[in-house]
Amino acid sequence: MVLDISNPDTVDAKKEFGIDEIITKLTDGLFGILFVTNKHTDHNLFAHFLEIFIDHMQDLAFPLSFVLAPWSSSVTWLQTVLNWFSPERLIGKNQVLFFILLTLIGGTLFNALWVGYSFSQNNFRFIWTLKILRITLGLFATILFIPILAFFAENVAECSDGVQEVSCFTGDNLFKSIITLVFSIFFIFLALAVKATFFDSDPKRSDITGRPHSRLDIVYTAFRGILTILSIVLPAWVHNSAETLSHHSAATVSPTGTTTTSTTNTVVSGNVASVSKAVDQIWIMTAACVLLSGILAFGHIWYIPYYNYRYSILRAGMNVNFFWASLCLFFTVLRPYSDIGIIYLVFCPITFVLGYYFVQFRRYMVEKTPLSAINDPFTLELKIRFRLMEAGMLFKGEHGKPNTVACQFGRSPGDIASPTTGPSCCKIVVFYYKTITKIISNK
Repeated sequence: MVLDISNPDTVDAKKEFGIDEIITKLTDGLFGILFVTNKHTDHNLFAHFLEIFIDHMQDLAFPLSFVLAPWSSSVTWLQTVLNWFSPERLIGKNQVLFFILLTLIGGTLFNALWVGYSFSQNNFRFIWTLKILRITLGLFATILFIPILAFFAENVAECSDGVQEVSCFTGDNLFKSIITLVFSIFFIFLALAVKATFFDSDPKRSDITGRPHSRLDIVYTAFRGILTILSIVLPAWVHNSAETLSHHSAATVSPTGTTTTSTTNTVVSGNVASVSKAVDQIWIMTAACVLLSGILAFGHIWYIPYYNYRYSILRAGMNVNFFWASLCLFFTVLRPYSDIGIIYLVFCPITFVLGYYFVQFRRYMVEKTPLSAINDPFTLELKIRFRLMEAGMLFKGEHGKPNTVACQFGRSPGDIASPTTGPSCCKIVVFYYKTITKIISNK
């Protein structure tokens, strides 16, 4: 059949076919990128534990190394150690590194587009591009997320013309600041997209990071981004205000070099205003640390996000420790230069013990809750997970087959003796709970 371009219906059909084809290609490309980020080939425990240790040190730097917080000198050594895990604090605004990071992020974007295009065409010429994309995306969303974002934020928050501090969105700094802001936004969304897909929902004993969903990981990354921006912008705000007041007072000095009484009053009132603004910024950062770390601690305890139960306990303990550090920041703002820093170090190991008991209590409550009282899918998933754990069927066997320890009690696979406790044999437990899930979703 020959297409008649003079026929409007034929033209619309041709356009629709073209749009459908484009959407299909884009879908295939996006699937290819997500497949690469989600593909697990090996599980290096040492590398992963090193990664979460660095992440935890970076988290603790928010409350314990905030530059405006009135910590006592007894924790100076700890702040120095934490700063080494946030290298942007030591490097400063190095222009060479700035352009290197822009090139790295731009190269990653180009590589992602190339991988997506290769998937849509089902033709790969270079396999190494897949490996590089997975490594770079993984690092961007974990240990390099805070340093890169903080480095970009510093280049937007404070700018100088060589003599004094100036606005970053005026004059010669305007183009650079806009480019930095655009790359920062893209970088944040890139990290969130990776966190949304960078996990394996299929339980494997060798993969301790396996989890049913990544909602809590997205929240964790978003909160880290918020605290990173606040930790850079708030001190810069105070510093820029002090610079403005300083230049204003300098401009009122008399030609003879003597300072008038009005100038002295201006300086004093300016110092008071600067100190008042610094106090406001401290309280903003303190409130953010307490609120966000508290939400993360509660989330890791309440949802127990990882299939590996011990690993879930570890992550819960780390977030409880983060919350404890934030509470200590709150206390040191109320009582400046107190010994709360030493108290934090003394009780730091106890936070991991508390994390263990909180998770244990949450598991106890889930196991004791009858199915008729469960109204959300997350709690139901936990109940299913704990039943499979007890039956030895949560993880795959050595040859990819489920463990067969489930029905060793001489009961029938179809024995659903009690509607409140579920089936006695876990060979039917998944089917049973899927049915209950549908019933709950239709309530």
